[in-house]
Order: sequence, then structure tokens, then C-alpha cells
Amino acid sequence: MSSPKLKGMTWSHPRGYDPMVACSALWQQKTGIAIEWDKRSLQDFESFPVEELARAYD
Repeated sequence: MSSPKLKGMTWSHPRGYDPMVACSALWQQKTGIAIEWDKRSLQDFESFPVEELARAYD
């Protein structure tokens, strides 16, 4: 059986992505649950319907 994995979306800038990766590593150490992060530009966040993102990510 594989370990549970969550999927998240964040800003494609080091200020948005790097902290998420660092926190996710700590979370995985404590819980065994990994978080996989996808990245989007701020323009993509503005132009893409948030409802669709919410359906695709945890």
C-alpha cells in the first residue's frame, strides 16, 4: 500500500514555492503524508477559474 499524498497549487516564485516545499518536508516527517506542489504564475491564478483549481487540488 502506498503512502497518502496530497496535491497543492502555489505561486511559481521562490517566495511562494520554496516555503511550501520546506513545510511539506516537515509535514511528511511528522505524518508520513507527502504533499506534491504544482506551480502557476500570478497571471494564471488571475485568469483561471478558482472553482476548477479547487476541484483538482487538495
